[in-house]
Amino acid sequence: AKGLTHMNHLVGDSIYVVCEGKVNGKHGRQFRHQTKIVRDNLDPEWQETVEFEPWCVGVREEFRHQTKVVRNNLNPVWQETVEFEPWCVGDDLEFHIVDEGMLGLKTEGSAILYSDEVYPLGFSGDLEIGDRGALLTVKVEPVFAMDRGLGAFALTSGCYTVSPRPQSSVGTMKGTRVLSIEKEAMTVIACDNNDDEPFAMHGRLVSKNPLLVAISDGDSEDEDRIAMISAGKLTFLDGQQWLKCTEPEGVMEERTGGHSGPIFGAYLEHDLESEGGFSGYRFITQQAGNPDKVAVICCDSNIFWAAEGIVMKDPPTIKMDLSKRGGPTMYSAEFSSGKLSWPDGKVWVKS
Repeated sequence: AKGLTHMNHLVGDSIYVVCEGKVNGKHGRQFRHQTKIVRDNLDPEWQETVEFEPWCVGVREEFRHQTKVVRNNLNPVWQETVEFEPWCVGDDLEFHIVDEGMLGLKTEGSAILYSDEVYPLGFSGDLEIGDRGALLTVKVEPVFAMDRGLGAFALTSGCYTVSPRPQSSVGTMKGTRVLSIEKEAMTVIACDNNDDEPFAMHGRLVSKNPLLVAISDGDSEDEDRIAMISAGKLTFLDGQQWLKCTEPEGVMEERTGGHSGPIFGAYLEHDLESEGGFSGYRFITQQAGNPDKVAVICCDSNIFWAAEGIVMKDPPTIKMDLSKRGGPTMYSAEFSSGKLSWPDGKVWVKS
């Protein structure tokens, strides 16, 4: 900022910038960043970078679609498909049943489908129209713009459980898969034993139509496993399925730490629990074939993201590369008493 001489600025006063934004809708998420404070300087410089996610490109304007008119039928069927664009997480959908008669137009009933009912798994079912028992059947599927290199593949991020679920898996991570998507690459943290010893896998987009992915466990001798993505699940050629979860549902409770090392496993940042779902969960494991490198998947505001890092044994420490998210390349936390403590005051508690 320059030329702030018109301000009624006194010696010792502070100057900072606040950037705010909000996704539309009743349950819209507020974005806010406040820069560091600069004192006694009317030409301050901040040089700060912050990433707001999710964020849409385009003019935020109301979208509207009117179906064809069905006459003389109290059980009308429309079978119409329409794509609304742009659409962001936080946008709600309203439906209105309108009666067109001799006396004009009359709204007989309305319903709202909130964003958190649509994203990320979509919605298919009946909505109550008014208070007289009338129902409207709709199906809504969120889709990201293909020209951003993401497509519906971007909606695959999340936590899954293997079906059929392994025996003796209640209260453990056994059979759990945590996925994070970046462009056309997939990072997977998985667990297949009751010691909660996670391991890393990687995947890639093979086809957009149908939506197919290839997943490798890092062993060069094993072939990639091909899976089709649809309706909140991954289906493999051998019949195994990964089913998407929207809540921890006890899967993430009462776990032990595994035997690969004290840092590896699942954590919870309790300050983010109020956001619901898997917000605040963090998963750390070794990279395949490299015991010193780690894969990390985090969930903030029910958005999953991945990072890489290294671990040191004495004292147990993790250094995470956050450069892709506008942060430092070596962000360090020391493990002690079942916790990872970070320089900004955040604490990850091992579950």
